[in-house]
Amino acid sequence: MNRKKPAELKKLQGTYQPCRDKSTISPSPADLGDPPDHLNDTERAVWQEIAERLPEGTAGRGDAVSFELLVTLFSRHRTGELNGSEYTLLARMLSKFGLTPADRGAVSPPITPKRARWTR
Repeated sequence: MNRKKPAELKKLQGTYQPCRDKSTISPSPADLGDPPDHLNDTERAVWQEIAERLPEGTAGRGDAVSFELLVTLFSRHRTGELNGSEYTLLARMLSKFGLTPADRGAVSPPITPKRARWTR
């Protein structure tokens, strides 16, 4: 697979070029919000657990619906209720949120906006 190298790796290798960095400002993890009221206690605990493990700045309020799907699948995994195709979906959801070792580098960290030199 052809994956984009993380900016940190490019900096270590001396190949980083800021003009080619297409990262965007990501929402902070606090923007994910609290678990929805309709989740049961187990799912709420899983919500908090996974939210704490998310790479910084990778999820916001707009991601709450897909994060809820991840949480319900993961809580069903813990109780042994998942079938084969649901395990595939769980693996994809973990990947989308950068929660697997292979996908962690593909998730862009948040970027703090730079101030212009003349405003300092």
